[in-house]
Amino acid sequence: MAQKTAAWILLLASALGAADRGVEILWDRFGVPHVYAKNAVGMFYGYGYAQMQSHANLVLKLYGESRGRGAEYWGAKSLELDRWVHTNGVPERGLAWYQQQTPEFRSYLDAFAEGMNEYARRHPDLIAAEMKQVLPITGADPLIHVHRIVHFSYISSAGRVATAAAGRTIAPGSIGSNAWAIAPKHSASGKTMVLMNPHLPWQDWYTYYEAHLNGPGMNLYGASQIGFPVLRFVFSEYLAFTQTVNSIDASDLFRITLAEGGYRFDGVTKPFAMETKTIKVKGTADEKLVVRSTLHGPVVWDNAGLVLAQKTAALDRPFLLEQYWKMAIARSFSEYEAQVKRLQVPTFNITYGDRDGHVMYLFNGTLPKRANGNLAYWAGVVPGDTSATLWTEVHPYEDLPKVIDPPAGWVQNTNDPPWTSTIPPLDPSQFAAYTAGRDFTFRTSSSIRMLSAKDKLSVDEVVASKFSTRLEFADRVLDDLVAAARQMGTERAKQAAAVLAAWDRQAESASRARCCSRIGRGDLPARPSPTKRCSRCRRRRLSRSPRRAD
Repeated sequence: MAQKTAAWILLLASALGAADRGVEILWDRFGVPHVYAKNAVGMFYGYGYAQMQSHANLVLKLYGESRGRGAEYWGAKSLELDRWVHTNGVPERGLAWYQQQTPEFRSYLDAFAEGMNEYARRHPDLIAAEMKQVLPITGADPLIHVHRIVHFSYISSAGRVATAAAGRTIAPGSIGSNAWAIAPKHSASGKTMVLMNPHLPWQDWYTYYEAHLNGPGMNLYGASQIGFPVLRFVFSEYLAFTQTVNSIDASDLFRITLAEGGYRFDGVTKPFAMETKTIKVKGTADEKLVVRSTLHGPVVWDNAGLVLAQKTAALDRPFLLEQYWKMAIARSFSEYEAQVKRLQVPTFNITYGDRDGHVMYLFNGTLPKRANGNLAYWAGVVPGDTSATLWTEVHPYEDLPKVIDPPAGWVQNTNDPPWTSTIPPLDPSQFAAYTAGRDFTFRTSSSIRMLSAKDKLSVDEVVASKFSTRLEFADRVLDDLVAAARQMGTERAKQAAAVLAAWDRQAESASRARCCSRIGRGDLPARPSPTKRCSRCRRRRLSRSPRRAD
């Protein structure tokens, strides 16, 4: 009790008041803000303030980049990103989306921005001089930023274009995250459990921000990327949902055939749509950026005779932030599902559980309706001179792979294709061939093994599983490998087999076999010499050091 009291005193002692808006921010000893507000507007205001207090310079950098003004603020080093942002029309589209928001949600965006500005007014000495020029933040800035990150970093990126242009197919969904939702029937407590285990680099726009947001009828704990005004990972008093990067292909690259100053399409020469944009560059002359577009979208690559145009889905869906918000505050499964059905969020697996015992996995996103081809075909460069490859619609929610309240009592995802989200698995043949691949990793095998280990799992067992470093590959091959080495291997191979046989199959720094003093007992090979050390002790085998390797 004393420890809890001490922690609470620390939390109160670092409280930050904003009485004029009825907002209070309490900081716990982990640096997590707990925002308390009288209404949703105040809650967004406090969340913006808290993000600036934690990461002011990073937020301002990211917002400046998303505006496409990095070179104007910080010089030519930002030109490449500015070109990408402007080629894809991010600032203009994001501003148009802001105007399309409902008055209610636009007021939330404005409040979030104003919280950031208020922090900057109170603490100018804590903001780097080169970042202050991004101020003030507007209500459109967080939406423009989210648009840039979701649509043109996750779904489409300059690196993706370069990879495809080099003739290598793209392997989407390679970032490693894990998600579990366990229904009451599979839970020792009889209550739903949701495990959120996202993994992104701790840098730049990837940086996660953890927060606790409180308002009338709202008690939300979770995280999102820095600069996002809503949570992407949520625990509320009713539900929880988490996300993992998925392999949905919501963007395609088309090879353009040049002809007579334009491009060929269905046997006809069409003119490019042309737009000239000015990029200001600090310390030097402005750059004129000419953006050419085809029926597919902007030309994003033109080099050595290879011209590629990019078509990205969901650019007509401006309400992804509002959808996240309404998912978070849903108070029934039907309310939650009504929001995910909107498909305003163009990518990510979503794993869900609620207090009523529902669990759900959704291979979420805006999946283009294509005439044919599999995922590997569309992950490369496809012909852009025919309407046969030009998609104009996306699949509705009903077409997407999903699992709701399965017999196994659990759903899971580890970034792999949706087919193994529960047991029995989904049948890929029931979906379009380009929906997802069919490979899965040892991480998925490990996830399924741990979820299936017992009829009912406790909270402690779920936490232990989350931190498990047991290597699935070792469980698959080690017994056969050791048996083969013992039967047919050299003396050294047999010694290695003894080490592996005694290994606990964990990837821990302390995961080593028993000391070589054990060799010679049972079925382990005899110790060659009292002065020699075996590889079991992670020492050179011929070491003459008398120190034990325990």
